[in-house]
Parts: sequence; structure tokens; C-alpha cells
Amino acid sequence: MSFRMPPIMHNAHGAIRRVGLELEFAGLEPDIASRIVQGVFGGEVRKENEFTSRVKGTEFGDFSITLDAALFKEKRYEIYLAKAGIALQPESSHALAQHLLKMASILVPYEVVTPPIPLDRLEAMEELREELRFHGARGTRSAIRFAFGLHLNPEIPSLELPQVLAYLQAFLVLYPWLLHRANVDFTRKLTPYIDEFPHHYVQKVLKEDYPPAHLIDDYLLYNPTRNRPLDLLPLLAQIDSRTVMAAEVERELIRPRPAFHYRLPNCLIDEPDWTLSEEWNNWVEVERLAADPSRLRRFCRRRLARPRGADMDQLAEELEECLQKDL
Repeated sequence: MSFRMPPIMHNAHGAIRRVGLELEFAGLEPDIASRIVQGVFGGEVRKENEFTSRVKGTEFGDFSITLDAALFKEKRYEIYLAKAGIALQPESSHALAQHLLKMASILVPYEVVTPPIPLDRLEAMEELREELRFHGARGTRSAIRFAFGLHLNPEIPSLELPQVLAYLQAFLVLYPWLLHRANVDFTRKLTPYIDEFPHHYVQKVLKEDYPPAHLIDDYLLYNPTRNRPLDLLPLLAQIDSRTVMAAEVERELIRPRPAFHYRLPNCLIDEPDWTLSEEWNNWVEVERLAADPSRLRRFCRRRLARPRGADMDQLAEELEECLQKDL
């Protein structure tokens, strides 16, 4: 399956848009995964510590390979030990890190974070996915305790609030269909990382007369968390950092950037039939809807007409039919 391209290929500066990817998995430690990345894209491997490696200087930029927990990759546990009066010598620090690495890898995923990739070069990411799978990377369904995800960070064409609102509305309308298409693993549904947007918020934002000027304040009021299937906090912080960082949000987790943070898909990296392009192509339907104002209004009206608690599978089927007919 090839990567479909969205209707808007360039950003406000005329450059081709880019997308960053984050792949969570088990089974490969950072030094092994970094050598795999180097084998595909070249560059220089630099090991920062037992939990984090980087591949610097590839044609796309720098890749990061890390244990996905700040406590470990930033060695915050050493701060707590120091407060308790325990000063680690280099030898004991390394031994402790190795021990923690083995324990943490039971639950905490490793993660390959790519640099922003131009949309017309996304095919290169399938080679990386296949190499990681071939060398033993394990995905979401390889153990019941794994809640691994694939995160897509597509650059937004413009930081204008009306366009941000169009994308958000398109996502909220298509959410039942995206959830069905992603076939989100049960374990991931139990975690808070992809909690649904509140019903009242969805109803508010989908109204035809919803003013874009209210977008940031309302989002912060109803969604003061990164734990949404479409996390807008990094994007909104790029637009208005002062307002976002003054809110009761996880400030230490927010890195402003002109991109969405789509985190709904599983990361089925060990399953030979799974592809990155399939998950990306689902996202492109959001882009297509957002780029067609009259079509988006029709979809919003249909969604608003559905009662609260409507069957999600039925909504997904209706949306599939609408998308097939390209209403």
C-alpha cells in the first residue's frame, strides 16, 4: 500500500510539508535499534547513556532511539538518590542503569523518533519498519501488557486558527471511523493516553457558528492534558505559548511545534501485514475533509444529529459509506 498524499502539500512558506513519526516497541535495545536506523539512513550513532542513542546527520536529520520514560532517559532517578544522600560512582551508576533497563523494558516501550520527513519521502519509513521487524521488534499485540502506539506528527499547512479548527472538526467527525479502522488494542483503550474528547466539547466545536477565536481557550478548558487521540497542545503552544503555558496543563511535556500529534494507532511492528502507510492513509481522510469546507459542514451536521451514546460501530459504518460515496 502506498502513501496517499493530502490535498495541501505545502506549508505557508511554500515548502513541502513534513511529518514526524514515533514508533513504540519492545525487543530491541536502543544501541541495536540505532544501528538498524544507521543501516537504513546512514549517519553517525552517538550513545548518550544506557537509555538513549541518537543517529545524527542522516539526510532527513537526527533520529532518537530511547526508552520512553523521562525518569530513565534523563536519569532522574539519580536526582532522587542524591536527595537521599546516595552518591553513585561511575561503575555503580552504570550497573544500576543496566539493571533498571532490564526491569523497565518489561512495561516501558523503546521508541524510535524520526526527524520531520517530507511527505513525498515517506516511503523510506517502510524500509525502517521492516528492518526493525526483521531484527525482532515486538509490537502492541505481542504481550497483553504492551500498550504501544504509533504517533504521527503532521505539519499543519498554516497556523491560522480557522484552519486548525477545520482539522479538529474533521478529526472529531471521523473519530468513530478512525477508531474502527485503527482497531485499537484493548490494553491501549484501558490506558489514559488516548482518552476520548468530552462529548459536550465535541458538540460545542462542531457547531457551524463556532468562532475560531475561542479555540485555544476552550481547548484548554476541556482538554488540559496530552492524553487525547489528537493532542493539540504542542500546536496551540506554537501559536500562543503564553496562554497555553499559563494554563493547568503538563507544561514539562509540551514542546511547541507547528504540527498535530495523532496518537490513536497501534504499533503492530512485528506483524508482517501491518504498514505505516495504512495508518497514514487513514489520517489523510481527515486532511481531505478539512480541506473541503462544504463537505465538512455536511459531516458536522450529520454528527450533531446523532444522540449522545450513539453506537460507535454504527457511526463508523455510516462514515465509511459516506467516505466511499465521497459526500
